[in-house]
Amino acid sequence: MAMTENVGGLARPQLTVDPFDGTTVATLTITDPDGTQTTPTTSTADSGATWTAPSYTLTKAGEWIETWVVTGTGAGSASYVREVEPNPAPSAPLPGSYANTQDFYDWTGPDGPRPTSLVQLLRRASRAVDRALLAKVYDVTDATVIEALMQATCEQAAFYEATGMADGINPGYHSVQIGSVNLTRGYSSAGSSANDDKLSAQAFAILQLAGLTGGAVYA
Repeated sequence: MAMTENVGGLARPQLTVDPFDGTTVATLTITDPDGTQTTPTTSTADSGATWTAPSYTLTKAGEWIETWVVTGTGAGSASYVREVEPNPAPSAPLPGSYANTQDFYDWTGPDGPRPTSLVQLLRRASRAVDRALLAKVYDVTDATVIEALMQATCEQAAFYEATGMADGINPGYHSVQIGSVNLTRGYSSAGSSANDDKLSAQAFAILQLAGLTGGAVYA
């Protein structure tokens, strides 16, 4: 029997024997994709009907073979093959954006906002991030930089949604709450189009902590 899993997963070996009695003994040999074999201790908690071995981590891609050998009543053998795949590559950001929709959902969590035009919102947020980094030199292949750009984009998109700016119109709000974060900003009654794409304090903080803002204080 083959089971497809991913590198880093936890395997829990188990065998059910029928018939069984007090003479039943099951042993296990685990063969990893390189051919290295281990023989973990096996045990039973129900007089020989079910046998288990300690869980182990699937550290390599390829076939992991669990071979059980039973002696006594129920004698025989059985093999289980675990087809272990490399961890899937992270999904690519949207064109024109530093984040995709799954990034946003992962960042904001199950209780976070669910914008109706999220793809467009992430692109708008990415442009706001770009404006904040004008003339800044950084390595676009650095994993830390890529992560910071993604997080800042998601934070900015959540900011737009929470402040009623998801459609690109500044409503002239004064105070808003995103989860446990309270944001306050004063506008004229007509709003200020010059601030429509200003980076939120939380998004700026992410970039600042990643060293992408030159250490400037955000006002």
